[in-house]
Amino acid sequence: MSPAYHGTSSVNDGRKRVIRRLFTAVLAIATLIALLGVAAPASASTVSDKKARLREAQATLELMKEHGFGADEVESVTVYTYTIANIATGKGVPDGGSFVSAQFSIPYVVSACLLDGAMGPGQLTEERMGSPDINEFIGRVSVAQDDDLNALYPEKTASRVAMKLKDGRSLERQVDVPRGDPSVPMEADDIADKLKRFSGDRNKENTDKLIELVLALENLEDIRELTEMV
Repeated sequence: MSPAYHGTSSVNDGRKRVIRRLFTAVLAIATLIALLGVAAPASASTVSDKKARLREAQATLELMKEHGFGADEVESVTVYTYTIANIATGKGVPDGGSFVSAQFSIPYVVSACLLDGAMGPGQLTEERMGSPDINEFIGRVSVAQDDDLNALYPEKTASRVAMKLKDGRSLERQVDVPRGDPSVPMEADDIADKLKRFSGDRNKENTDKLIELVLALENLEDIRELTEMV
């Protein structure tokens, strides 16, 4: 007896998974934009620079989680990166700078991650940007170009975060491609966690319901149930 043929079923299942992943990402981004008024990047170079800042945030937070230290234990930080990033984003936030200036400042991003254990809307407010602790900590963070990372550019816009702790430990983490890049997409749980963090004090029940609907999009009978929440 010939084995049963399941080709069409497998193709359909594969299409459903692709569609679900696509809609999950698109709707999560659209929801964030609707909730927070986040502006889209203006150019390809801006996108590249912003991805680089994601690398430094990811490297910093991973080191903190892995080795269990806090900002008060850090003596100094050196971030190695490629030349263009060093020139464009290697300085702190200028007086009167906006949240955009903070987003594209390596010293600010690293300092915020170390002090707050996060990098999100709460770290990009005028109040946080003007806080004495974060402006003092920026002085401990230096940025330098690195020949090895220059050699990877432009295929990769990598950064390496090197920390010297007060107890004598030296820690390093290099990130070539951050989570969320098309080649390293976030999983559904990652997107859900990000949405919860970015939604702040908004209705938690509605946020959880929104996530539930998006993750079961293929089973949704009336799309208006979702769009009315966004």
